[in-house]
Amino acid sequence: TTGVTESFPVAGHAAAHKPLILSYDPSIYNTGGGLGALVDGRRGTEDFRDGAWQAVQGEDMVCTVDLGDVLLIEALETQLYLYQDAWIFMPKEVKWSISTDGLAYEDLPAQHPWGDALEPNSLQTVIPVRLEQPGMEARFVRMTLINAGPCPSWHDAATEPSWLFVDEFIVETPRQ
Repeated sequence: TTGVTESFPVAGHAAAHKPLILSYDPSIYNTGGGLGALVDGRRGTEDFRDGAWQAVQGEDMVCTVDLGDVLLIEALETQLYLYQDAWIFMPKEVKWSISTDGLAYEDLPAQHPWGDALEPNSLQTVIPVRLEQPGMEARFVRMTLINAGPCPSWHDAATEPSWLFVDEFIVETPRQ
């Protein structure tokens, strides 16, 4: 033991500890705890250096979780980190897709409530993104975060690849 007590938010949900396929290799500096970090139940905090956030630079993030069985789903949620001074931008949009067989996917409404991801924003914060659409049935759920592109001309690091930081890919089912 280290003698240090650590506390962090936890999320129990249908995707927790389920098989996850990523289209990317997480940054070696921000793995979130490994390849299954987005479904480990541990949510990132207001400190993007807490070890729970998974990140990539200059590319999209596509994550697909296998729930094991076709389940009735009420909502999908994730949280993103915004800190433009550290080159961490919101994605252009968050897209979710669902499938019962892992082959044919149905696209759900895209989310981008923050508007233009490359507009200046002085906040350093966690931004939740949630899609409530009761009655969905799926075994496979895919989340796609579209990278905003290079840091814009107004930014101190203009033309450098921007970062995406995400933690926890939450799939909510009806309470039993």
